Amino acid sequence: PYNKKLFILEECVKNYREKQNSQNVLLFSCEICYEDKPYSDTYVNKCGHRFCKSCICDSIKEQMNNTWQKVHCPQHGCSQVIELSDINLYDLVDDKQLINEYTERLNKKMFEEQTILCPKCHNSLLSLNSTVNAQCPHCKHEFCKKCLCVCHPGKTCEEWKKQVDDDNENMRKTTEWIKQNTKICPKCKNPIRKNGGCNHMTCSCGHQFCWLCMADYTNTHFKSNTTGCIQFTN
Repeated sequence: PYNKKLFILEECVKNYREKQNSQNVLLFSCEICYEDKPYSDTYVNKCGHRFCKSCICDSIKEQMNNTWQKVHCPQHGCSQVIELSDINLYDLVDDKQLINEYTERLNKKMFEEQTILCPKCHNSLLSLNSTVNAQCPHCKHEFCKKCLCVCHPGKTCEEWKKQVDDDNENMRKTTEWIKQNTKICPKCKNPIRKNGGCNHMTCSCGHQFCWLCMADYTNTHFKSNTTGCIQFTN
């Protein structure tokens, strides 16, 4: 009888302690499922956002199955990556095949980020250092790794782009001026500008022609021609 009473007493104490412990367990309200879960059954990412393990596991699996290249925190507006080391350390995904496929995609992404296409010959080259410029091993072309333009020491990519845009605009204006104020020599094809009233033109290449009709010049061109060209105009 004494042993039986002692056993009953021990069971009562045990049940009391378990009840006390259950009441002292800190609970966390998950923002995905809105259920209260013990903190021991949660995961907190490096960004500080915490979720119950069930929800974070489902989110990670869904992202992996959608072939996303990197798994991110499910908190709205947060772009913090959930590291693969955490996924393995906390057993957040129990599908080993899914983990292997995700690892393969990460390795492929890392390789692509370290690979550059030469803007000249379009062959690929690895960029494993932090230097600004690169030289293609195939065609030897040197270029800026950030903007893929020719090397521009002393200028940022934005400054270089502005200079190129300004140069192009100046070239456009120059081309337009040449088009409006010059004509092309029929022989050498270079632009020539008329600087006087005489329509008898002599190009630097030696070719002579009429400025009005562009025909080859002859001694009688302005005296008898069907186009009505006159030698002098204002």
